[in-house]
Amino acid sequence: KGLLFNMNYTWGKALGYTGGDVGQGFNGDTYGGIEDFWAVKIERGPNAGDITHNVSANWVYEVPTLSFADSGLARQLFGGWQVSGIWRSQTGSPIQINQTGGRPDLLDIGNALNKECCGYGKIQWLNPAAFKLVPVISASGRAQRRGEMNVAALRGPGLWNVDVSLGKNITLTEKRKLELKADMSNFLNHTEYYSAMGTNMSSVGFGKLNGARSPRTIQVQARIAF
Repeated sequence: KGLLFNMNYTWGKALGYTGGDVGQGFNGDTYGGIEDFWAVKIERGPNAGDITHNVSANWVYEVPTLSFADSGLARQLFGGWQVSGIWRSQTGSPIQINQTGGRPDLLDIGNALNKECCGYGKIQWLNPAAFKLVPVISASGRAQRRGEMNVAALRGPGLWNVDVSLGKNITLTEKRKLELKADMSNFLNHTEYYSAMGTNMSSVGFGKLNGARSPRTIQVQARIAF
């Protein structure tokens, strides 16, 4: 019937110490160093690039020519249309919470993520009331003890997006045709927040999202194939 589609699902789990056993810290592939060398196993958790669920689908649909388009001009206007697109969705990536001199305590993991997030004016992803700062020794600048929190116990917001492409072929001669195409990234103009946020409890803006992916963009092109 002129429809071609494909769907894929990937489940993944990557575990390691400090966010990645062989990751390069300067490339953002790790969370940092060991906090307590007497309890290294506490540093085991999801790696920096771990994504648990990833679903993607793509389709191409050849729109049939309408029945009333029996003349040459009508076929040129209403025939030869093609609609294609890509939909994808994935869970959030791990985030590490820290403070001056170490990590804080996590008091309430069930309410650590703000259920009112996210939207216009609502960018507080982490609930500060679910955490507690560990006192810092002024002489050393380090926390008095290790915070009761895993290396990456929480995750940032997930993502979903739809890209759509609309194309049409117009026959010019027997050997030449005009190809028109419009590509629309983020077709629904959906705000995609990602895991860029303040994760240091000692700083202003803790737990607030401060980044989003691009809004809707449209690219139009025309070319002659011969």
